[in-house]
Amino acid sequence: INSSARETDDDFENLYFDKKQNQTGLVIRPPYDLKVLSSLLQVNNSLAQCVTAMEVNIDGTGAVIESEDEKEMSDEEDVVAEGINDFFKEPWPGMSMTTIRRAIRRDEESTGNGYMEVLRNLKGDIVFVRKLDSGYMRLLRLGEPVMATKTVKRFGKEVSVRMEVRERRFIQSVGNKHIYFKEYGATRDINKETGEWAKEGETIPVDKRGTEIIHFTINRDMNTPYGVPRWINNLPSVLGSRKAEEMNLDFFNAGGLPPAMILVQGGSMTPEVRKSLEAYLSGKAASKQRAVVVEIQSVSGTLDTAGSVKVNVERFGSERQNDSMFEGYDDKTEKRVRASFRLPPMFVGKAEDYNFATAYASYTVTEAQVFEPEREEFDERINVTLMRELAPDYIYRSLPLNVRDATVQLKAIEIAANKGLVGGEELVDSMNEATNTNMKPKDDSEIAAMEEEKLEDEAAAAAASGDGAS
Repeated sequence: INSSARETDDDFENLYFDKKQNQTGLVIRPPYDLKVLSSLLQVNNSLAQCVTAMEVNIDGTGAVIESEDEKEMSDEEDVVAEGINDFFKEPWPGMSMTTIRRAIRRDEESTGNGYMEVLRNLKGDIVFVRKLDSGYMRLLRLGEPVMATKTVKRFGKEVSVRMEVRERRFIQSVGNKHIYFKEYGATRDINKETGEWAKEGETIPVDKRGTEIIHFTINRDMNTPYGVPRWINNLPSVLGSRKAEEMNLDFFNAGGLPPAMILVQGGSMTPEVRKSLEAYLSGKAASKQRAVVVEIQSVSGTLDTAGSVKVNVERFGSERQNDSMFEGYDDKTEKRVRASFRLPPMFVGKAEDYNFATAYASYTVTEAQVFEPEREEFDERINVTLMRELAPDYIYRSLPLNVRDATVQLKAIEIAANKGLVGGEELVDSMNEATNTNMKPKDDSEIAAMEEEKLEDEAAAAAASGDGAS
């Protein structure tokens, strides 16, 4: 009998390059099946929470556009910054940069790779950027080096350097269609249908010209140019945790009955009893929590005296009757996976043993050691790529997480106010920010009237006190 169903295969299987198999394809095989890596987030009980924590705290904080020298900007410079802000508010129709960043981060943390596509208009200006699904993207082998002009800053001046570079190509497979891309900043056009580089001095028509890709990675694989997720060294824990929970689920589905072997000595069961017992053991879980009667007939002895019959039940794994197995193992695997991300328990919803002081300390350390370095790395990629074209004198800076202690802030505001370091309006603004209120400052005339009324009340009280004394 031949099945008509087809096994699921890698869409790039016929395009891979493999020295051992003498294949001549240009596509590099990733070290792990990217779709399987992504699917593990749906089956592991802690991986998705860790990835979401990284996504929210690294890429969900927003960003600002600042002058590179951090000096106060003129009105003209403000207009430029506002224009760049408009681009990042909607770099792709209906999507903000924050949304795109979070989607790329999720791919990075899932598969180790993230891809941003850069689209230009007919003039060559950047118009859109968007995220591409890492599961459908592959890298091609590097070709021969070509001479290219690169511009770098040295001692505050831009310097052009001629150097040999090997430029990367990418391929996307959706269905039976392959589309080729080039790395961001590549000096040649690429044919998106064939993957061939344009010859020197040649320009490929717009309808066949491939777009550019910025490739983001978490940790680089030692044998390929692909990235690998930061939890890949704990892959056995990720898989083992799922197996442990599935085994516990099987135990519950079996009605809480551990595996058992029924030994009958000196007797036999009738076929009807055997069928009834097998039906009982294979029935629904709810039907197994009750007694069962097993009738055994002796097969030894004499006509006057029946032989002795003995029925023994040997149980395996009976300790699971008290609680599900592998709870300790599952707890340890969760800690190992979370340690891959260097996240405290409170970032994945485990905050039972925290107070404000310990939570604040955990936040401070994690922000400094995990979240902020990842933001800075992303900002650096954007600044040396997109921002260098959009506005060379400006930088893209991600905003940090802010957890404020209102008591400390109000104490600082009180000290500043007592020493006359801040004015009334600035004081009210600071208090609103610290306490999340919306108080309105009074104008100078209202303050003067209040001071005058206060002086009059004090004078009247002093006069009344003098009359009473006399």
